[in-house]
Amino acid sequence: MQLSVIIATFNRREMLARTLPPLLAQDFPSDEYEVIVVVDGSTDGTGDLLRGFASHSNLRVIEQENRGQAAAINAGLRAATGEMVLFLDDDILSGPSLVAEHAHAVRNGHTCLAFGPVHVLPEEGDPLAVDWARSFCDEFFEKKAPKQPETGWSGCMASANSSAPRSVILSVGGLDESFSRGNDVELGFRLLQAGFKFSYLPNALTHQVFAKTPRDVIEDARGEGIAEIRLCRKFPAMRATSRFGAVSAKPWWKRAIARVLATAPVSAEPLLRPLTWGFSRLRMIPACKKAALRLFYTQQNIVGYRSAVKMTGSWQALRKEFGARLPILMYHNIGPLREGFDRYLTISPAMFESQLQWLSRHGYTPIRTSDWIAYQREGRPLPDRPILLTFDDAYSDIVEFGLPLLIKYGFTGTVFVVSDQIGGTNKWDLHLGLSEQPLMSESQIREWAAKGIEFGAHTKTHADLTLLTPEQVAEEMQGSRERLEDLLGVPVPSLAYSYGYYTAEVAEIARRYFDLALTCDYGVNYLGTDLIRLRRAEVVPIQTPGDMRSTVTFGFNLLFVGWDHLKGRVFKLGGRLLRTLHLK
Repeated sequence: MQLSVIIATFNRREMLARTLPPLLAQDFPSDEYEVIVVVDGSTDGTGDLLRGFASHSNLRVIEQENRGQAAAINAGLRAATGEMVLFLDDDILSGPSLVAEHAHAVRNGHTCLAFGPVHVLPEEGDPLAVDWARSFCDEFFEKKAPKQPETGWSGCMASANSSAPRSVILSVGGLDESFSRGNDVELGFRLLQAGFKFSYLPNALTHQVFAKTPRDVIEDARGEGIAEIRLCRKFPAMRATSRFGAVSAKPWWKRAIARVLATAPVSAEPLLRPLTWGFSRLRMIPACKKAALRLFYTQQNIVGYRSAVKMTGSWQALRKEFGARLPILMYHNIGPLREGFDRYLTISPAMFESQLQWLSRHGYTPIRTSDWIAYQREGRPLPDRPILLTFDDAYSDIVEFGLPLLIKYGFTGTVFVVSDQIGGTNKWDLHLGLSEQPLMSESQIREWAAKGIEFGAHTKTHADLTLLTPEQVAEEMQGSRERLEDLLGVPVPSLAYSYGYYTAEVAEIARRYFDLALTCDYGVNYLGTDLIRLRRAEVVPIQTPGDMRSTVTFGFNLLFVGWDHLKGRVFKLGGRLLRTLHLK
């Protein structure tokens, strides 16, 4: 037997009467595939209907007490005899070549999981619910699904129109029956973690008869909010794309609205129903259709957030788990201004200490880059107000004037080292007319690492990575990481791009060698911020303690961002021109 089709059903007799016949009339030998329908405690006569298909020898019916969708699918898996299994829902109309497309799909090694499109029939069901279902199905299957071989895919493995070797599904334990919702996504993540990959079958066509009402969709959203929390706790990497993490990136007023809607004693969702209904009645007008869908999504988010708050215990607990905001401050030298050096790269010890005092008074706790990596990837908790203090180039003055102040206030920081210039000077600045400044030595790096200061890579030579070939970029990154790891005897997970310059290609090379990389882009970082493109706020010597508030809140200094941006543009263009001429 080549393939077993598995359908779990509960009280969908009329639906199965419509969707089962096309599945039993496939353009594929009937003795090479079987259809297993698991009746999960139905009370509507579904079993009697299925017995009416007794003439079809490839139909098998399993009846059990109601145990949920995942348990029903697992029962089908255990009973299946096909080498491959194809998962379908009971509301799916199959194209005539569906089984053949999955049976003949190319499956090489670990790329052995396949899925095809599910289009929603436009003329069926409640108009609002159908418009909503079509909006995300069309978006996914027309734009995102074809790119899955390039970007990876993380869900819907056991949902409609997905197939895999039966042995693979059984090897990971089948579906997790504790998930009443989201069990398909849970299985998908487990398969990805086991090293398996998905491929997209655009010709494996199916259509869904979407029979749910808007109220059904809203009720589903309650369970999905709880399932999303459970999934993110089981697979912390999912939190980067979770809606609960995305809210932290919204403006303050949107965060405030979300909090009120999620925690109010009475849900605002019912208040939106008349408005949604009114716009949906005018759906022939594009603007009204769009408004109805946006309101409907808002209703679902309200009930989803309220479920999540209830599960986590409070808005504060949900925010702590998903909503950390990380400002990163970028320093260079801490100490007296040396003759001939850039005054914008030097912060006086008195100013630096006043800034540390401000951070301490306002409850900020400095963390390491490794802490942020652990928060994103493992869900490890962070302080209520985390902040990352970084020091580029590893000037030796910070040993005397900067790092001791960090220790004094119980803080930590991350120093980014140009590995070929350890114990040397800032030679990369000489063509810009700046004076040479001594850099930290090997013994100083080891000494301060033992005191809790973290060290990261800043390339080998402080080269502008955007001017190098991919091979040269890789050498700059790998060489700097290996030199520091040899020196410190611990992994070096982070990189700061030289001058903050990077391209998409440079970032992808960095992803091969580091877990985290810092830019000079303005902004605050959130759970969904790409670890290889973290943003930083440059600290300049003309800042006041009051300016620190805007810097940590917005990721830049509101008062000086215009001037700093202009200065950076001129510096960047001039420096790049000089380096280009130097290379020639």
